[in-house]
Amino acid sequence: MEHLADEGAGAFGGWLAEAGLDLTTHRVHEDGPPPRTLPEGYDALVAMGGVMGVGDADTTHRWLHNEMALLRDAVEKSLPVLGVCLGAQLLAQATGGEVRTGRIGPELGVRRVHLNANATRDPLLHGIGPVADVVQWHFDEIVTLPPGATLLAGSPMYPHQAFRLGERAWGVQFHPEALPSMVARWAAADAAALAAEGADPAETARQAAAAWPDLAATWAPVARRFAAVVQDARTPRRTAGATPL
Repeated sequence: MEHLADEGAGAFGGWLAEAGLDLTTHRVHEDGPPPRTLPEGYDALVAMGGVMGVGDADTTHRWLHNEMALLRDAVEKSLPVLGVCLGAQLLAQATGGEVRTGRIGPELGVRRVHLNANATRDPLLHGIGPVADVVQWHFDEIVTLPPGATLLAGSPMYPHQAFRLGERAWGVQFHPEALPSMVARWAAADAAALAAEGADPAETARQAAAAWPDLAATWAPVARRFAAVVQDARTPRRTAGATPL
């Protein structure tokens, strides 16, 4: 599930395809509101980022209600789910958590997250280590995790950076898919926000480009592990390989 032309699947699209998944992309900005239930024949759901937020569901982006229902449906069906940034916030809100505007401002650029002991045993995040570099680009925060969710990572600014719900649904507040070209576009679009934080857009983009080899080395294996979860979860009644983004 993609929400904006400049916030697509990024590197994750290639990594998931290389890991053996056939990808079907629903682009809200082109294809219209998403369905409220996952059609038969799909094995998993991946929801990407966007500038809109959960709080816009009752005003400018009412289709967000559809997407939250879609995420809830996939979780209830025990299908693999991955939510990235906005996708993670929608997943949290849809399943009983709470999302609000970030209380201490946006988190932008290359930052660090701290993984906890739960992450060392997690199917996706094991082996990363206690600290990892990530690209952050969010103005809202997950204030409360859904009931029963397992916290996997936090940051000094916001504690809920990665979580797992049940055995097959994950949300990450950061952007493991963010190619340097994507960060450069975001930095230009949010130049005022960066300036307010004392950051330079060009330098923010440069830092992301310099960090990309290490970022890819960390997060490409996570994409492959998610693909393995999808493949392991398949049953004969489903059409193999159809994974919407």
